[in-house]
Parts: sequence; C-alpha cells; structure tokens
Amino acid sequence: MAQGTGLKNEPKQRRSRLSKAKVVAAARQIMADHGYDAFTLQQVSSTSGVSIGSIYGRFTGKDELIHFVHRTLLDEMDEAHRTLLADPVWPELPLQEIVPRLFDGIAETLRTNAPLLRAFMLRAINDPVISEEGSKSYWNFID
Repeated sequence: MAQGTGLKNEPKQRRSRLSKAKVVAAARQIMADHGYDAFTLQQVSSTSGVSIGSIYGRFTGKDELIHFVHRTLLDEMDEAHRTLLADPVWPELPLQEIVPRLFDGIAETLRTNAPLLRAFMLRAINDPVISEEGSKSYWNFID
C-alpha cells in the first residue's frame, strides 16, 4: 500500500481511475454536506454509482478513504497557497497592497473549502492521522 494515501493500489486502467475519481468526489461531497459521523461507504457507493466491492478494492475501509480525501484536500490547498505566493507581482507592490491581496487569497481558499475543513477539524479531535496531517500542513504554510 502506498504510504499515507489509503490506496491499496493505484488504478492503471482509465475505467478504474474514473471509478476512483467518482468515489473520491462522492466522499468529498458527503463529508462536506454531512460530516464524518453521518458518512458511510454505502452512501459513497450510492452517490458515486460504484459498488461497495470496488470501493474496498481501492481503500481498506471508511477511515482510509477519509484520510485519502483529507490528504488530497490539504495538497490542493497547499498548491493554491504556493500559486498565490508565486505570483510575480508581489515584489512590485507596496506593503499596503500586499497584505489585503494575500489576506483575500488565503481567505478565498479557506472559504472555498470551509465545509470539508469543518468536517475534518471536528474529526481531528478523535483521529490522530487527520490531526497530525492538518498540523503539518499548517506549519508548512506559515513556515
């Protein structure tokens, strides 16, 4: 199994990659809408149109799917922050313009991901993997 991904194996066929993408998208939506406590693999299966057996073919269970979704979200947010900070306009701007633009960019990333972040923050209380990965992402961002 790939370390920290929750994946038993990475799909090679297009159909398998599409199936995995449907599962991950459904899991994200269910988590954003209902949080972890109401999240079930049966809901993921129904929402994604992917059988429970196929889900277990990719993930060993509910928590590994959740950890994969969490890691994917953090990676996306990290990339959004890197893109924001890599804008070549920063050295040309006065400080009074930099601060609001940075604040707005960071706030937009947080706002866009708020429903999932809320679910994961609540889950982090009882899930050391989510807590540790979230902390690492935070510290990497402010570093």
